[in-house]
Amino acid sequence: MEASKRNYYAISLASFVIMVMLVGEQRRRYGGPTPWSSGPSAAKAGQTPQLSVVDIPRSGPPMGTTEQTVFAGEPAVPKYVHLIWFYPPESDFRFHHLMCLMSIKLHIKPQRIILWHSHQPRGAWWAFAKKVVSEIALVPYAVPTRVFNQSVNIVEHRSDIARLDILIKYGGIYFDLDVVALKDFKPLLQYPATLGAETPDLLGSGVILARPNATFLRLWKDTYRNYEPTKWNYNSVVVPMRLAKAHSGSVHIEWFTIHRPNWFERDWLYTSGKLWDWSENYAVHLWYRTHDRDYDPITIRTLNTTVGEIFRYIYYGNPALFKT
Repeated sequence: MEASKRNYYAISLASFVIMVMLVGEQRRRYGGPTPWSSGPSAAKAGQTPQLSVVDIPRSGPPMGTTEQTVFAGEPAVPKYVHLIWFYPPESDFRFHHLMCLMSIKLHIKPQRIILWHSHQPRGAWWAFAKKVVSEIALVPYAVPTRVFNQSVNIVEHRSDIARLDILIKYGGIYFDLDVVALKDFKPLLQYPATLGAETPDLLGSGVILARPNATFLRLWKDTYRNYEPTKWNYNSVVVPMRLAKAHSGSVHIEWFTIHRPNWFERDWLYTSGKLWDWSENYAVHLWYRTHDRDYDPITIRTLNTTVGEIFRYIYYGNPALFKT
């Protein structure tokens, strides 16, 4: 146990040294505070604001307004990005989570990035994230354990339910923490709801844009009356595509620019020399659950994969391999 603790702290110290070396570069690129900043604001003090739900304004048209692509010239979707952290206690915030946050700040430029959590993340990359992404706000969230009087025991399904409830109430943009943004989402903000297809029959739920009280999300949430706990992606991916085909006017589908490469194509992300053309993508889902390798700002410099390109683009501003 003591050896394990020593290894953990050694890794944390090494990560911190890397962060100190590179944080000046990130301040220039992202405009975030450095570890040595001082001042009255929570961000400058290196503290993450604790946000109450009453502090999150509701945006969009009045309830009952007919859904249109454009609402009086204003975006249908407020620029609040929602993330969910329902990981087990003592879980570390990892480098790909940092890439998610930094990409959102860089490309979406949200008013807030709201991390709804069952407990706070920990670790060196979380400390770094709080330094360079000042838009983060933490909101405690009671993890849903039931839906329409049925028990929900799978943590991913609990997250599926929470993201729908949050977006129905507040609107905004939901991101899985293993999704990275690659360009401005502004063209998508005019739709009442937007999701990305994985296949012609699967509508991914790793990125959801919606105005408050969006019809599509309310229809989707209602399908949980027939929740199928033994079917992994039935309610979260299969059902929304069926709904989209039946209620096409209530949702916009991005067929190729959010969830491609899809789950079945994920070897394009991690295979050396096999590079996906992501130049038209709004986002890329990393499908990190099946990937057992962690990265850092040094290892990504010579990583000849699609993920290597994307991480360099986010962190260094250039997807090209570093010259050795």
